Amino acid sequence: MHQSYPPQHSVTDNIMAGDTHLKSANKCCYLCSNQSNTVTADCDVTSHITKARNASGKLQRYLWVKHHVSLDTKVAVYHSVVLTSLLHGCESWILYRHLVHKMDQIHMCRLCKIAGIKWQDRVPNTKVLRICGIQGIETFLRQAQFHWIGHFIQTPNDHIPKQVFFGQLAVWQAVTRWIHEALQRQP
Repeated sequence: MHQSYPPQHSVTDNIMAGDTHLKSANKCCYLCSNQSNTVTADCDVTSHITKARNASGKLQRYLWVKHHVSLDTKVAVYHSVVLTSLLHGCESWILYRHLVHKMDQIHMCRLCKIAGIKWQDRVPNTKVLRICGIQGIETFLRQAQFHWIGHFIQTPNDHIPKQVFFGQLAVWQAVTRWIHEALQRQP
């Protein structure tokens, strides 16, 4: 999906329930996801970055600095606790480059801390990822989105959400076939 950035100004609708005018909110939290009337993921991504930082911070003195715990164990805990907090709900985000960059910064910062790499060492990100045996944040985002689309494609064609999702694509059958074939090729 392509969307220009920044999105247009917030939209407020006049919603009526009978004769009563209902107030609208600029943003709200629903199922641990922050929704706003600007149709961007900025607020949600920022919230998830804060949650990931908090989760990582709580593990700092109990795990990250412990020398007797292997790097593989630390990375496994990072993956299951911190990355889960960071990427929760990312399947539906429309991401812009600056959001991916913010998420990549937190990802690399935490991996360096786990591996005991200081910024003064000037180690490239690719080497940090190789040392930790983990992928970059953009790979995680793409995998989650493709995984979600794969489930979505398998729903019957008469389901309304699927029709809405593919309604704007003129060649949705070709896209469906291409994604289905790509999923079949994965190991």
